[in-house]
Amino acid sequence: MSATDKIRRELLGEFQQCSKERLERVAIAWVALENEPAKAGERGALIMRELHTLKGEAKLMGFGTLSSLAHRFEDLIVSLERVAYRRASEFGDLALRAVDLLNLLALTDSTATSSPAVEELEGKLAAASAQLVTSTHPTVIATAPPPVQDLPRAGAPEPLTRDAFVRVDVATAHRLAEEASEIVLAHARYRHAAANLRASIEDLGSVAYALNRLRLPVPGPLGAIHERLTQLVDQLADDVHQGDLIARTLELDARRLRLVPIAPLFRNQARAVRELARDLGKRATLQIIDGGIAVDREVVERLGAPLVHLLRNALDHGLETPAARAAAGKPESGTITLTAERSGNEVLVIVEDDGAGVDLAAVRARAVARGIIDAKAELAEAELLGLLFAAGFSTREATTETSGRGVGLDVVKCQAESLGGAVRISSEHGRGTRFELRVPISVALSRALIVEENGRRFAIPHTAVDAVIGVDAGAIELIHTRRHIAYRGARIPIVELATALQLQATSVSTTTDLRALVIRHEEQRVAILVDAWHGDAEVVVKPLDALASSRAVIGACTLESGQVALVLSPAELVTKALGESPRVRAAAHVQQQREERRILLVEDSAITRTMVAQLLRMLGYNVAEAEDGARALRVLEDFNAEAVITDVEMPEIDGIELIKRLRADARWRSLPVIVLSTRGSNSDKQRAVIAGADAYLVKTEFSESALRDVLARHLAKG
Repeated sequence: MSATDKIRRELLGEFQQCSKERLERVAIAWVALENEPAKAGERGALIMRELHTLKGEAKLMGFGTLSSLAHRFEDLIVSLERVAYRRASEFGDLALRAVDLLNLLALTDSTATSSPAVEELEGKLAAASAQLVTSTHPTVIATAPPPVQDLPRAGAPEPLTRDAFVRVDVATAHRLAEEASEIVLAHARYRHAAANLRASIEDLGSVAYALNRLRLPVPGPLGAIHERLTQLVDQLADDVHQGDLIARTLELDARRLRLVPIAPLFRNQARAVRELARDLGKRATLQIIDGGIAVDREVVERLGAPLVHLLRNALDHGLETPAARAAAGKPESGTITLTAERSGNEVLVIVEDDGAGVDLAAVRARAVARGIIDAKAELAEAELLGLLFAAGFSTREATTETSGRGVGLDVVKCQAESLGGAVRISSEHGRGTRFELRVPISVALSRALIVEENGRRFAIPHTAVDAVIGVDAGAIELIHTRRHIAYRGARIPIVELATALQLQATSVSTTTDLRALVIRHEEQRVAILVDAWHGDAEVVVKPLDALASSRAVIGACTLESGQVALVLSPAELVTKALGESPRVRAAAHVQQQREERRILLVEDSAITRTMVAQLLRMLGYNVAEAEDGARALRVLEDFNAEAVITDVEMPEIDGIELIKRLRADARWRSLPVIVLSTRGSNSDKQRAVIAGADAYLVKTEFSESALRDVLARHLAKG
């Protein structure tokens, strides 16, 4: 390999990333060029610069086909410049197709030769350039003067050199931020341990003091030990404090590394709006106000799908056809405004159109027809608009490629709430519709209130907690079949956390002094009764992906004590509280639960184990947990399990070996064993069946119904 080839290979990744960024700017500038004729020259110049640079870089890297196509595209821009870009819209599809093909070529091997697709597109670009040249009078065609380069002003800082930047891949940045957040939490545990140690030393001092007062002999070394331990814990406290400052600085820097501008996400929607508007026979301009805001990369990635759905909704349901807009006295081209605003630790993303607004009568009629509401029900405007977020709800009678299935706004709501955010809608007849999507700027480290219910701990995002209050059971009022309490001059619903989560009660409070937290979501507030509060804490929220079968759960976190807590969705808690039937939280009114079936869950991932155990308890099972096969065998000695659910890959004794040992022991030979694993190949399933497994579930295809059905089937056999 020559030195040149070696250098090319080293620069390949950087070249491909730079090419992608350049072509994104070209596509965005082209759409803006079509929509803003007054700035066409500025946009065209930007496209020319990017294409010219790309052409040169591709040539140096050995990407000859890419360089040639970029040159043909550049010719088209030069020809358009001669007619002041007046005919740009005629060649929009051709230009954007060239962008797509250039992107594809940048990802292929540099030795690839020209393909029929490339040759065809080059021919069309050449023909378009020739058509523009012949349509222009020769006498008015002039050679453009060379661009004037601005000289740096006196005292201006020197431009940053290439060595001032390093590229960090997304996975590394993500891992660094997570690890930094975990270090912060580890230091919180050290502080907790140091506090406990100090309390123990104080107890030791109290013992010595008590012996002195009772005139009993105090062991000689006791005082020296107490003094030495006091010095050590003071030093430890100083070290923990210093380490905590360093850890927080590291975590802040790591979080900044994950921050990316929201502007590229917004600008990338311009092309989609252009193409969908054309498909729908409408005209639309996308106005972008990004505010220079930067947010966590994960937030940007998870905002992509909701934004697409909101923009499609604005184009299909919001904006009228050009004829309808003209008849209403509006410009034939509609406007969609995409805005980002910062609000504390959150970002507010607004999608607003100047269309016809939501037809509330149509929403109501559709809801009545589907049996969602009663024909006589009186709903406020906000309640009718809220129906649009229901899964499967659509005002369209027929399904089209664009809409009609009722999944778009449901996706928006789910994604916002999974990030710990919320979405709201407002509309004015004839004036347009406005969606507000509120999400956190960062998802790496956040504060949460830790509560306890039925012996288990849960985390609720701190931003959603309005207050923590004591409740007198005698002050609870029954209004329209639901219980309410007085709160800040209003009546708000109150419900147990166990009821909202559909947990079976394991203990019942007989006291009249109850604990509750007031949760707010949009304009609504509800009080949630819990067994105990454990203060607030900083937590790293980890998504549960396929295992999160309940919409009430948005993730999991590890607490200072090492326990795993599920992170709950405030929006879903409010929805559950408003929709739950009343239950009385008193021993005399609680019915005896049926005897629970016993399940042993074996899983080495604490987060996965907590999630599945929680689901099993929601289904009414008594669950024992083990982190590996060795622990599972010990638990079985005392826990009379009626079925075992086990992972495969675990330390010490893995799932396959556990199944073999169960089948070799007469006591557990007929015990149903269900494998729950990330591995889903036929060979993995066959290995488990040969070992003696009764059923096999794959985590990536996991669902509540599948787990319920397989347990019911195998427990029935017993």
